[in-house]
Amino acid sequence: MFQSKTAMKVLSLLMATILWGYVIWETNPAISPTINNVPVQILNAESIEEKGLIILDPQDYTVNVKVQGKKKDAGNIKASDIRVTADLDGYGEGEAVLELNVTTPENISVVEVVPDKIVLNIDRIVESEKEVRVEPDGALPADAELSSMTPDAETVTVKGASTLVANVAYVSASIPTDSMIDGENTQTVQLVPVDSQGVQVDGVSVSPASIEVATVVYYTKTVPLITEVVGEPAEGKTADVIARENITVRGRRNTIRNLTEVRGIVDISGMAESGEVPVRLELADGVSLAHGEADVFASVIINDENPQESGGDEGEQQAE
Repeated sequence: MFQSKTAMKVLSLLMATILWGYVIWETNPAISPTINNVPVQILNAESIEEKGLIILDPQDYTVNVKVQGKKKDAGNIKASDIRVTADLDGYGEGEAVLELNVTTPENISVVEVVPDKIVLNIDRIVESEKEVRVEPDGALPADAELSSMTPDAETVTVKGASTLVANVAYVSASIPTDSMIDGENTQTVQLVPVDSQGVQVDGVSVSPASIEVATVVYYTKTVPLITEVVGEPAEGKTADVIARENITVRGRRNTIRNLTEVRGIVDISGMAESGEVPVRLELADGVSLAHGEADVFASVIINDENPQESGGDEGEQQAE
């Protein structure tokens, strides 16, 4: 009887142990979750910078890591719990295929890493002088004229990977036209490196990053040209003067707004033959010809004075 009771106790203990193990297994099984977008830390990047090299098109590299562990350990694991590194030490110019080193919390093992390597392109760091082009952004009012845009630097230094620097055709200094005021103005403009199509080239630096640009904006107006003829043609000659009726001038807005006409002088003194004579314009201070206006000339047609009488005298002389 005693032996029977002892056997029952041993059997009960064994069954309890098996049942406990089963419960533990069912409630805390081994699982293999995949943690997506785990960031990759690049080590020893300064080692290539010391060699005058740079990573071409750097980015935030990530991988997907499949791990394995008990549910209580692996069930709540996050990307921040996993450390993935790639070491640049010893690499030079060209393509670098970096092995990944993965560190996980205790009781967690790594099953798979996708991708299992990262590929970097390492390029030389170069500097190059590039032309600065000042470009207006937008249109001015119809009666406004952009006379000039003058940067305080004609070239600037572009620095970066040789492949990217080679793509920079020029450096753009874009000025919104709505920031241009009447007359002379100077403003600070940020510089943008662009390719031959005008598309911004990222990944390079520009020094200086900004420049000063002086702009001159005038307003234009077309007004009557009042021509005054002075002087007399050669003896025995008369003159007909044909001049344009209107002229387009430019100046500060208030000056142009109050302008109603422009006077011009045509000097025909001593002219014996027809020709073009410059018109001496009497322009107010701050007023000049608008862009596209050439020097103004008047057509002077020289005629003989009383040609019929001259012809009659010749006939009489011949008759005599």
